[in-house]
Amino acid sequence: MDWKEPLKELNARQREAVVTQDSHLVVVAGPGTGKTRVLTARILHLLDKGVEPGRLLAITFTNKAAAQISDRLADAGLKDLPFVGTFHSWAYSLISQVHGKRPYVIDEGEQLELLKEAWAKAGLEGESKSVFKRFLLLRQMPEVPLDQEEAALRELWSQYKALLEGYEVVDFDELLHEATSIIKDSPDVLPSHLLVDEFQDVNPIQYEMVKGVGKTAWVSVIGDPKQAIYGFRGASPAYIEEFQKEFSPLKKVTLEAAYRCPQRFLDAASALFPKSPPLKSQKEAEGEIQHKIFSSEEKEAAWIAKEIDKMAGGLSFESFNYGNSGEFGERSLADICILFRARVVSRAVLEALVRQGIPFHVPLSQRGESSKLLSMLNHLGGMLLGRSKHYHLSRLGLDEHGVNELLSCLERFRKGEEGHDAFLTLFERVYGKKMSQDDEEAILRFLDSVSQGLPPSILYSNEQDEVDFETEAVTLMTLHASKGLEFPVVFLVGVDKDIIPWKDSDIEEERRLLYVGLTRSSQQLYITCSRKRSFYGQVHRLEPSPFLKGLEPYLSVERVRKPVKKKSMKKKQKSLF
Repeated sequence: MDWKEPLKELNARQREAVVTQDSHLVVVAGPGTGKTRVLTARILHLLDKGVEPGRLLAITFTNKAAAQISDRLADAGLKDLPFVGTFHSWAYSLISQVHGKRPYVIDEGEQLELLKEAWAKAGLEGESKSVFKRFLLLRQMPEVPLDQEEAALRELWSQYKALLEGYEVVDFDELLHEATSIIKDSPDVLPSHLLVDEFQDVNPIQYEMVKGVGKTAWVSVIGDPKQAIYGFRGASPAYIEEFQKEFSPLKKVTLEAAYRCPQRFLDAASALFPKSPPLKSQKEAEGEIQHKIFSSEEKEAAWIAKEIDKMAGGLSFESFNYGNSGEFGERSLADICILFRARVVSRAVLEALVRQGIPFHVPLSQRGESSKLLSMLNHLGGMLLGRSKHYHLSRLGLDEHGVNELLSCLERFRKGEEGHDAFLTLFERVYGKKMSQDDEEAILRFLDSVSQGLPPSILYSNEQDEVDFETEAVTLMTLHASKGLEFPVVFLVGVDKDIIPWKDSDIEEERRLLYVGLTRSSQQLYITCSRKRSFYGQVHRLEPSPFLKGLEPYLSVERVRKPVKKKSMKKKQKSLF
């Protein structure tokens, strides 16, 4: 295998980032600048220089990104792959390796339920939401001076920790804290080279893990401060600056050539940051950003559905009826993504797609009954790991005999003695209802986690990991979930005042969120607004987002109004008399 082959495809800045040695490295990589390619090539280069695969660790923020990098490494001919995964999957691996145990990791939904239980056990009254928010942010700190916090939070903390220990489970934050202790106490299990993707989104405990590894290893980080959108989870782009101050010797490389977006898209996105020069597109096509303003969300949704119908060649009954369907659609449905700031904006669009007969997919955790099924499967996975049987049984909603049947079948599946169909059939009987396509998808993904030896909560910890992008369907997801993805066609829905920026949110982070949305498309980009929306039980009169003001030179604006009915003109007959 020619290890240098990937270097031939890189530009000068990318190549500089790949071949840097004997130094810590920070790479500032904007949208579409090829950071995945750089990360993959750097791994291959380090291995070529003699780094053992077992001593190299690459951290990504989604399992989807990790799988993509691993696939590229395998395609390059690499047989012995290094560990590529998320902070949580690496922490799980460390704990399993050092402590010889496989903890059951609860997801965010289960964490909220335990917080409510802890609140009740503590006998606390009043509004819990603000205390929960403060609690979750503190959980991401390396050390928490609890004596300086309010009494309600201290009591909640005590009861919550007792519940975790009693149920023999851990949450995502506890998983990272335990891994941080291992990093401090067991340097012999640490890598010699650490590469971290999406570094602008690390939170305090994750940065502590990176610093711990960096005491004995070379660390390379890749990120973009303008795409830092997880401040509500404790993440901060400031860690890119901190990294440059605390790690030495250090080299910084900035990638400026972009390969995804036309220049117009990049110019529009950069207009959100007037003091920052735009990236330089390597695409010849200029691209067009269509901005449409509708009188209501129903009209907005109907237009989006019909536009997608036309792109795909006509899928609806109406298209067939009028002879507009056929093999002339220029787009696969998998090319199209609909993005929104909040799920309350997506309701009308979902209904319009259903009426138009357009297949679509949303993350499993957002699919009503399927989200309940996912929770049930998570508890089944916990029992398979042999953790806190009474905790999971109380939440499964199945009788113990049925659960034991499922566990026995799962064990045979893990050993390769049973296939997917056997478990699907058994689960349908025990569950007591016919499985829908979404249900089957949830179960198959659960079996995938079983075969990999990971709790489902880790394998499918975010929206990207819950969506099958290979199916012929339109993708609907939040702006937060879209980072790192690209689609030929993107609809940004609901770019309205008080939606983006979301009311009472950090306006600078909301600006970065729109920047992410504007840079997801490689060919066609639509921005839609509505004068009227219904959510949270009220009708809201809206205006376009104030962010759009600075983007006006790059937008093709069209206000879609209801046709005005013409007045009938009576013909006047000349009288004969």
